[in-house]
Amino acid sequence: MSAQPRLSPKNYKKYSIFNDSINIRTSRNTSFDYEFQKRRNSNLKFKNSGSVLRGSKANDFMGNLIAHFQYGQNAFREKNLIEAIKYYNECILIDSLHVPSRYMLGVCHFSQNQYEKCIKELKFVKEQQPNYNKNVYIILALGYKKIMQLEWSIRTLDECLQFYPQCYDALIFKGKLELKLRRFQDCESTLKQAIRINSKRSTGYHYLGDCQRLQNNLDLAIKNYQIALQFDTSDKSKLNILKMSICLYEMANYQQALQMIDQYLSQDEQSSEANKLKGQILYKLGEKQESQLYYEQAIQNNNSRNAVSKAMIEISKFKIESKDYYSLYHTLLRTEYLDVDKQQLQPYIQFSEAVVSLMKKNYTQASEAFKKLEQLEIPILIQEIYHSYLGYLNMMLNNFEEALKDFRKNKSLPYNQIICEGIINFNSFEIAYSKFDQALTYNQIDPNMYKAILLIKEGLKQENSDYVNNSLQCLIRAQQYNQNNSQLMYLKSLAYMLMDNIEDAYKEILTTIEKADENLADHYYLKGLILALNGDILNAVQDFSVCLGIDEQYQKAYLQRSKCYSYLGEMQSAFDDMNSYIQFVDDFLSAGNLLYNSKMYEEAYKTYKQEPNPTLEHQQQMASCLFQLEQFDGDEIQEFIRDKQFDQNMILAYQHILKFEYDSAILTLQKKIDPQSSFFFNKQYLHQYKGVCYLYLQKYQEAIQEFERCIQQTKSDTLIYITNYNIMFCWMMLKKFKYSHTQLEQLIKISEQKHVLLTIRNLLIDQTEFQLADNPQGIEIMLADTIKLQPFISTQYTIYPYFSLPIPQLKDMTPQFDFKIIQSLSAQSIECRPEAPWIRRNENGVLFTDNLQQCELSQTENSSPEN
Repeated sequence: MSAQPRLSPKNYKKYSIFNDSINIRTSRNTSFDYEFQKRRNSNLKFKNSGSVLRGSKANDFMGNLIAHFQYGQNAFREKNLIEAIKYYNECILIDSLHVPSRYMLGVCHFSQNQYEKCIKELKFVKEQQPNYNKNVYIILALGYKKIMQLEWSIRTLDECLQFYPQCYDALIFKGKLELKLRRFQDCESTLKQAIRINSKRSTGYHYLGDCQRLQNNLDLAIKNYQIALQFDTSDKSKLNILKMSICLYEMANYQQALQMIDQYLSQDEQSSEANKLKGQILYKLGEKQESQLYYEQAIQNNNSRNAVSKAMIEISKFKIESKDYYSLYHTLLRTEYLDVDKQQLQPYIQFSEAVVSLMKKNYTQASEAFKKLEQLEIPILIQEIYHSYLGYLNMMLNNFEEALKDFRKNKSLPYNQIICEGIINFNSFEIAYSKFDQALTYNQIDPNMYKAILLIKEGLKQENSDYVNNSLQCLIRAQQYNQNNSQLMYLKSLAYMLMDNIEDAYKEILTTIEKADENLADHYYLKGLILALNGDILNAVQDFSVCLGIDEQYQKAYLQRSKCYSYLGEMQSAFDDMNSYIQFVDDFLSAGNLLYNSKMYEEAYKTYKQEPNPTLEHQQQMASCLFQLEQFDGDEIQEFIRDKQFDQNMILAYQHILKFEYDSAILTLQKKIDPQSSFFFNKQYLHQYKGVCYLYLQKYQEAIQEFERCIQQTKSDTLIYITNYNIMFCWMMLKKFKYSHTQLEQLIKISEQKHVLLTIRNLLIDQTEFQLADNPQGIEIMLADTIKLQPFISTQYTIYPYFSLPIPQLKDMTPQFDFKIIQSLSAQSIECRPEAPWIRRNENGVLFTDNLQQCELSQTENSSPEN
């Protein structure tokens, strides 16, 4: 029978305290022979229905176990851990108490980062055979450490030291854990115990130095690092030099620290930790620019997560202090492909995104970035300047109350704080004016513009031209800072309009349109108003059309263009624009007035009546519509003339005349009532109605006298015309043809119905007899057969004296200056231009970096920091 292969299953661990990694190797160890023989003897017999395993079966049993274990060891040596685990599990199926297989399973699971499984297997080994191997305890402690159960890790190492009190590695590992938990006294005690066991190894001194450094016992720490350096001749000895450099840096002994770190870099120039530390030392020595080079070198080497993270933070701090935010933003983009602690860097990343978004005028994105920043632990450097940037954002978002709170927390931008105070108190003239006056010392354009707006509004309110003149002076001073500000030109145009200086107002609005970055509806609306007021209605229509082309919902332009069309007699266009206007604004008064002027009294009345909150003017117009429709019994007109006795009396006389009750009408008209208590009628109509009554009563002389009194008291050309016509009529009835002819010639010159008057003149020439017809309202003129007339003209005419209700006064539908433009002026009427917190200043003025200039240039190109 061939001999079974000899195995060397007893394993031990070569491990590193520095990185908690393990490297398992196999070697010859006679202790396994004992363990194997022990397990063999214990498994020769076991209870199975009372029978005893025969020798041949026992040999087969142990042969399979040894073979599977050997296969597992071979797979482990080849680093085929999955295959190794498979064979070790086969061993356990054969013998569940096989300690070597359990141990190797724990090692394999640890190597695969399966720490829970590792702990389970090694705990089994520890419980079955506590003194099996010290490596069981150390690997088990490492497993606990990996899952952050540090207390269990320390307890496991204490158990190890009970069985192996001289185990140097266990003591070092325990000291490291105590140091991590900041149990400095325990750590020192443990490490000193390790040093007593082996005073010639450097590891104990090194970690003892770390413990003392963290307790700020820097001199003692340096001594221990020096001792460690004496006993460590390996490549890792330079780590002590690095730690000594850190101590010297923390002792503010920067020159010695610089010499020490240079010594380290001469051995390892690729160390991110060392380059980061040298950058810190140079920064403290005042060599800030050179320090940035070493921080950058640390980042490029990228071999220490902690060092690279801190280097990024130091560069970020430097760029924040330099206000070089565009460069900061792109520097922090590198975190995507670097091994860094993003949690530490996140506040800087969010702040850079917020500031760059501000610089690019992407305020929505900036606001989101600031909200995310508020949820983080903000570093002190950012805390000191945070509110100045947040205040700037709130100003740009017109959140002036919040902005003021921010600027009061950060006093670095006093100009912005004063402007906020002025804007918040904008409705209080004195307070706001004094604030903007105070802001003038900062030599900015905005304070004068804000003052101008205040003065323009107050001038309109007080109807005081001095305020408007002062506003113009403010705008002229503001123009010294910027000759091309279109908002300033716009305000100047408004100021000139309030001064009735249409010519200069027109020049300024033309300049406004020329200087503006884009076409604005407000500008063309004002230009249209100026042209309309200057009588250039056709060009005004064009500008109102341009205004609506820019903003089709610019409601006021529809109203003004409707008025222009009405003035031009283009009534269909006027009605179309008015319909568009009232879709936006329930201005039933303007719509009703357009109908009223078109003598569409019934439609006008219905339109006025739609007003839910009628004013006195609405009531007047509804009464006027009913008056023109001769609906004197309407509720609105009766309510309106309730206290107007003269109107009531004249309406009564009018109704008598319509009923041919001339005597009753005369009696009514002779009542002495003050004509001041009237709305519809005035005194000239009193004389006109009397004259008409006397005419029909054939009292022609009395009629002429009343008509002449009417002419003396009226300024209406229409009323003068019809009254002269009635006088001519009276002279005809008196057969005073010479007077009639003279009167008629004057009427022919001004009348639009000349053909009728010319016919009458022919009658006067022939001195035709006139006879009163049976119709009491008219006088028929019987024409002689000798008068030669055109065939289509009748040989008989009926003419009447002119008589009507008072001629309706047309509502003024010509475009007027829109004072709502002035009333609507506010602090938001001009662009908010606070002082930017990223601007660097010195005694000579403003300093710009290339990045800042580039950022400003790119604002109009793209507002996204990603680009």
